[in-house]
Amino acid sequence: MKPFALDTVLKFRQQLENQAKNELFASRQQRESVEMLLNTAKIEYKNLLLEFEVLKNEEIAIEALIQMDSRISFAKKHLIDLEKLLAEKRVVEQKAHTLLVRRTKEKKVLEKLKQTQNAQWQHYLNKKEAAMLDEIAILRHNRH
Repeated sequence: MKPFALDTVLKFRQQLENQAKNELFASRQQRESVEMLLNTAKIEYKNLLLEFEVLKNEEIAIEALIQMDSRISFAKKHLIDLEKLLAEKRVVEQKAHTLLVRRTKEKKVLEKLKQTQNAQWQHYLNKKEAAMLDEIAILRHNRH
């Protein structure tokens, strides 16, 4: 009996692996964009702190200092939110990477199974052919 053809299963596993690669690529892009936003927000926050120190040393209206303080508070909250978002994106990227590794391993296992199955089938066919050739040789020998 001919073994089960694994070509369809392997094609499906390849599609799953490609999908996992695409998900990993997308998650990396999202993480990198959040990292760029975070770096920009850090620079803006440092600039605001420097500007606030300069304004404190100058004679300036209280309203301007309060407004600057609220801008700094907003920038700090935005920075914390971006750090949380970056942590979430890193988790998503790690999950996508784990998924890709798992799917790649599954595909490799199935490819190895296919190779083993094909080798066993070929061995079976060779044994069958050898038995048929032996039988033909015996029949020819008996005729003469």
